[in-house]
Amino acid sequence: MRQGCRLAVVADHTDTHAVLDAVLSPQGYEVTRLRRYSDLEARHTTADPFDIVVLDAEAMPHSTAVESTEKTETPATRHVVIGTVSINLNPQTRLISKPYHMAELLQTIESLLPIRH
Repeated sequence: MRQGCRLAVVADHTDTHAVLDAVLSPQGYEVTRLRRYSDLEARHTTADPFDIVVLDAEAMPHSTAVESTEKTETPATRHVVIGTVSINLNPQTRLISKPYHMAELLQTIESLLPIRH
């Protein structure tokens, strides 16, 4: 359980939001649903960053997932990209290929969080 851990889910399908929220919220995560990557850029600040950003690669039609993670990278923020990425990711980013299992997503998120939560 990760009480108070702030998670942003960037996905363009409401079904994806609903499923991820239903799985992550009971685990103690504060889930913010965002439909576009531009919404994340507007809400994510270095003063109050999200702990984890879960990006559905399909929600980013105008940029690659790796470029997107670099734009919102802070020392405190980790990224989980759901989809396909063809180049190396930075150490703070993990890739989960589709189709994925919720247990894999939860384990990946947990592995990226610092002990403080």
